[in-house]
Amino acid sequence: MNFKTAWSICTSTSALLIVFHLMILVGIIPANIVWGGNITTPEMIYPMELIALTISTYLLLILLAKNNKVSFIPSKVVSVSLWIFFAYFILNTVGNLLAETVVEKSMALVTLVLATNIFYVLRPKKV
Repeated sequence: MNFKTAWSICTSTSALLIVFHLMILVGIIPANIVWGGNITTPEMIYPMELIALTISTYLLLILLAKNNKVSFIPSKVVSVSLWIFFAYFILNTVGNLLAETVVEKSMALVTLVLATNIFYVLRPKKV
């Protein structure tokens, strides 16, 4: 897979995750299908979803910086952040596979796609 395809998949998936978390925050998607079904009150969902939304937004910014669409993030920060996200999504895939809800289990596919494509984004570009 080439950089452009992997980057496009990652940025599209990240943007969809942002929309997903926003839909949970505004109540379009029920909160009991995420976080292992352990969140039962709005006081619990808002902080968790705001953290998830912040992380997803940061990932999108890092991906935009990797493809020179934004220039205010140093390249070293971009590379280190992407390696951290790669490891995070690998671990998250395992966690999602062990989850109890079907929605959480299905998110394993999303996190695996992100991990795989981040790996391709991290590879040196062919000249």
